Amino acid sequence: MNELKLQTQILEWVKEEGGYGRKMSHRFLVGIPDLLIRLMPPRSARGVLLVAEVKLHTRDAVLGLNDSPVKTGVTPKQHKELGSFEHSVVLIGFKNKQGRLYALQVCDARFTVVGHDPDFVIPIERNRLTRRLTPLILEKTYG
Repeated sequence: MNELKLQTQILEWVKEEGGYGRKMSHRFLVGIPDLLIRLMPPRSARGVLLVAEVKLHTRDAVLGLNDSPVKTGVTPKQHKELGSFEHSVVLIGFKNKQGRLYALQVCDARFTVVGHDPDFVIPIERNRLTRRLTPLILEKTYG
């Protein structure tokens, strides 16, 4: 699993939940958020538009082992760009030593260091989320 595959996987999960997403950035666009996502929460005719930065960490940085803060990996330029959007989020994927994705955390894009928040960590089993992604993103971006 690499960051590009994780971005593709996140877009598939968003589409499975009735949303829409597009990749906005590539390696030559420094600082631009990775994904443009339109979520379709219940009772919403137009949906909710936001940008997302995607990061991938190895098990060494996993949340919950020692409850210590984790750096999101967002660069200063990315942090500035994310801050220019009304609604933005950082999605951190965690992979094990074999490279298999096992968790996704939804983080507030205003912070470059996040603490352990089990309410916003989604375990992944067989490449499937064990909880819906849309409500967690909406709660992080809209409160």
